[in-house]
Amino acid sequence: MIKAKHFYFALALALGPAALTSCYDDSDLKERVGNVEDRVAAIEQRIEAINSDISTLRQLIASLSEGAVITSVETTAGGYRLVMSDGRVLEVKHGADGADGADGRDGADAPVVGVAEEGGVYYWTITTGGKTDWLRDSEGNRLPVSGADGEKGEPGEPGQPGQPGGAGSDGADGRTPTIGVKEGYWTVDYGDGPQFILDENGEKVRAVPESGGIGGLFSSVVPGEDEIVFTLVSGESFSVPRVDNFGLAIDTSDPYFRPGQTREYALTLTGVSDIYVSKVSDGWKASVEGTTLTATAPATASTGDRGDIRVIVVNKRHDVRAFRISVEVADVRVLTFEDSDYKGSGNMLGRKDWTSLVDDPQYGGKLLYPNNDDNLYRWHDEGNTELASQLVNAYGDGNLWSGGMAVSNYFSTDEPAGNYDTQLSAFVKGTGGKGGAGGSANFCVQNGYKDTNPSGFAYNNELPRLYFADGKARTVKSMKVCNTLYFVNVWRNGNGLSAPGGDNTFKIVVYAYDEKGEMIPSHPSFTLADGSDIVSEWKTFDLSSLGKVSALTFNLECGVDNGYGMSIPAYFAFDDVEVLF
Repeated sequence: MIKAKHFYFALALALGPAALTSCYDDSDLKERVGNVEDRVAAIEQRIEAINSDISTLRQLIASLSEGAVITSVETTAGGYRLVMSDGRVLEVKHGADGADGADGRDGADAPVVGVAEEGGVYYWTITTGGKTDWLRDSEGNRLPVSGADGEKGEPGEPGQPGQPGGAGSDGADGRTPTIGVKEGYWTVDYGDGPQFILDENGEKVRAVPESGGIGGLFSSVVPGEDEIVFTLVSGESFSVPRVDNFGLAIDTSDPYFRPGQTREYALTLTGVSDIYVSKVSDGWKASVEGTTLTATAPATASTGDRGDIRVIVVNKRHDVRAFRISVEVADVRVLTFEDSDYKGSGNMLGRKDWTSLVDDPQYGGKLLYPNNDDNLYRWHDEGNTELASQLVNAYGDGNLWSGGMAVSNYFSTDEPAGNYDTQLSAFVKGTGGKGGAGGSANFCVQNGYKDTNPSGFAYNNELPRLYFADGKARTVKSMKVCNTLYFVNVWRNGNGLSAPGGDNTFKIVVYAYDEKGEMIPSHPSFTLADGSDIVSEWKTFDLSSLGKVSALTFNLECGVDNGYGMSIPAYFAFDDVEVLF
């Protein structure tokens, strides 16, 4: 009799003989045939469920034997989905208590397959008539649960201090029993053919579906703070350490740095009591303060140079997890709209700067409202990002009102009664005297939108386009965005054409095009206003998920509608567009 602790479940099924009457009765025969078919189907379904549970148990024991822990647990329609730290993904099904057979004997005498641990190794067991013994192969060897790929033997005697002991020779490959039915009796196959399961009297055990109810092996999985408790259908329970509630999350979709650039990454910490940087590649610098990781690339780095930042987190139980963050130096060029960064041969006016493209006044100026398209407003970041744009010019008059992107340096830090006369003014607080991102002077303002409702007046509008003038597709990493003064005042107070924003949202939605000019299915968005919550400083809009693009368009979408479509002023400001070369 095995004394070790057992985890088991009953194979409480049997198939009884079907007796035929001597009288011919077609309907009775059909009913009996149907009953037999139903019984066979029930047997087959339960065999499948049993073998599936045996496989799950084998994988779980294998993971535990190798020191793995659970990193994720979620409830599914049929039970639980577990992800182990060794990469195994296990589907644990709900179970139900098995019922006794119709005569009260078959269910009680049904064989029970389980596992027991001895000497740190789990082996398969079988119980019949209340007596538990090891499942053994045709040669009488016990069958280890784990080690499907060949387990090492028992550790040898320790060597001299500091030297590991040699491998033992008693180990055996893990083998998974497969349950089946032959000639109406339960069988088990260890890989060398099915053998009948015998009861305590050496008799074969008949399979009877009326013995009922066997479903999944596990009746419940209860997540605790530091472990997950498994309860089997038999009532036995055991626990497995969990670490899914312990660690950090960091968005590393944009790992690129310019030489000498310092960047900050936000960390989401779960169950962490301590965190520190353990190792950084040569030349790189990194530190953690609170929930912020700060990293700096080497000033003398070249494009393509890579590095790793290793971060250690510790929980209150003193468990330790290590995370590696990969970073890379890349040729990241930035469209700043600053005169000092202008590299082109000359703008539309023949000037080698950006400021000469700022119109005065903001509404009705000669650059944006010439009433002809002889010299259509346009710009090109030549020799740098190669990004370019020009007015939509839907009416052929060269004016901004049909949409476009205009260079500006107008801004306001408060909220006076602004209207279309202040359409090129950014609304930013705490700028230090200048309105651009990072305290710079210049930026760009887009006017233009497309109604998303087919009944809207602007449903067929063309959106302003930001494109690469040299025809190449590149990754646009990000851009800084903020609101405009005209929009903010109408959002808060309304005007003659629009109600206030109220509880609505106002957001930028990106429609990008790949190198073939086809629209990319993904449409990143950025919310500029949500009810009374209005963006009042420059924010980063991450666009790196789009990959390489040939052009970008930005729609402005909102639910405020005056009966003709969106009525809120369709403006936003942008700056510091980062492009990966």
